[in-house]
Amino acid sequence: MFPLALIPTVTSLASTAFGMNAEANARRKMQAQTQKWNAENEALYNKDYYGDYTQRADAQNVIKQMRDENKRQDSIDKNTAVVTGATPEVQIANKDQRNRNMSNLFGSLAAQGQQFKDRAENRYQARKQSLQGLEYDSTAQNAESGNNLLYNGITGAAKTDWASVLGGATKRADNPLMAALPVPKVGI
Repeated sequence: MFPLALIPTVTSLASTAFGMNAEANARRKMQAQTQKWNAENEALYNKDYYGDYTQRADAQNVIKQMRDENKRQDSIDKNTAVVTGATPEVQIANKDQRNRNMSNLFGSLAAQGQQFKDRAENRYQARKQSLQGLEYDSTAQNAESGNNLLYNGITGAAKTDWASVLGGATKRADNPLMAALPVPKVGI
């Protein structure tokens, strides 16, 4: 016959086991999500930090505008040279100036690219710290929750009326389960 006094203990242990299982599943899901966020952060950082600054849309637009303007200016210089009889040295000097302008443009784009990389680095570090904070909080909650589950299991076992569970006997010899256990030696 199943001792009725054991029902609260069994219920407490089952509840503890169920809670531990549910919590383990939640921990695994949270860990998977955190790993996904870390991977996304890493990918975004790599794209922004290691990307070619001249290939970004804003840089490509400025470069295209400068090239178009240089072509337009070359055409104007050729037409002006035909009309005015300008020497080839003047045309070369004008092209040289446009080349310096293009070089200056790339220098400015490089400076902007470095600022972009610095912002990418700062954003990456801030997100990484935030994710590490989430992991730390999750670890602390896991420890606290595990402690609570253990406490609840021990408390449930401690509240059990073990005398009733073991057959209601108060004397060792009257209970076959207790009689089978060795008798502790008292004294020196």
